[in-house]
Amino acid sequence: MEKPTKNRQISTQNFKQIPDWFLPFIEHLFDKPTLKFWKTAIQRGKVSPHPVWEFVTKKVVQNRVLLLGDAAHMASPRTGAGAYSAMVDAVVLETAFKQGENIIESLKMYNKSTVNRGRELYNHSRKSASYFAPDNRKIVSPKVMLERLQSQQALNMK
Repeated sequence: MEKPTKNRQISTQNFKQIPDWFLPFIEHLFDKPTLKFWKTAIQRGKVSPHPVWEFVTKKVVQNRVLLLGDAAHMASPRTGAGAYSAMVDAVVLETAFKQGENIIESLKMYNKSTVNRGRELYNHSRKSASYFAPDNRKIVSPKVMLERLQSQQALNMK
């Protein structure tokens, strides 16, 4: 899948193609019945790639410009925290303006709180993704899986 553009748009040109690494990745992580399920689903066109973007930043305030919500931190939909975290950002910003002695101090307070919550949300998002992987397998990135697949194919051709 292509990386998103600056405005977060993803090209749908190759969106329906299953990457070469997908089935070897499933085979590595799961058992034969699970692999058979995914092969069958792919053959019948019942698999649509859906990217999940996670994002955390070290800074959400620059001078008097600030980020909140998904612009400041983004987690997997599995966390159920999207709209909630944006609302919390708004409340934290309001509180910072009430407690700060001036705009600069208020924005520093907001930045510190939002960055910390964003980091916690990111960690929670990563942990929630791990629930779908079996405990007894070593997690391997799709890039490593693709490299292994290409090596195996090269050996089979010899």
